[in-house]
Amino acid sequence: MKLIQRTHDKNILAYVLTNTVLLVKILAYVPVLYLYIKSINLLLQVYMRKFIHLLIGFWALNESSVVKFKAFLNLRAICAELPDDKLESIYRKMYLTFIKDVKHVNWYKYDQIRFMINCYVTHS
Repeated sequence: MKLIQRTHDKNILAYVLTNTVLLVKILAYVPVLYLYIKSINLLLQVYMRKFIHLLIGFWALNESSVVKFKAFLNLRAICAELPDDKLESIYRKMYLTFIKDVKHVNWYKYDQIRFMINCYVTHS
């Protein structure tokens, strides 16, 4: 996770986000398989929360449209696997991050903001 956070090359981020769909599906089903092992379940939930937070940051704050799109696709894949009670907090985080990013609007960021609006409306 820390390596992904420190990477600023948009090509590397796009590649990593493309190949994390399988990881997302595995992380979503592992808590069901290890229902009786609470320590592993809690650890995986913590990593899933951190990964979701990282994806929301890429979706909102990254300059590259490819990275934004792939982060959104991963968020969508995660939300498809999660129960409904967890989705509200993800939508809330996405909305709050969007509001923080929209405070500084200029013509350069207009297309990025329009993309984020479309993603949020499609997602929720």
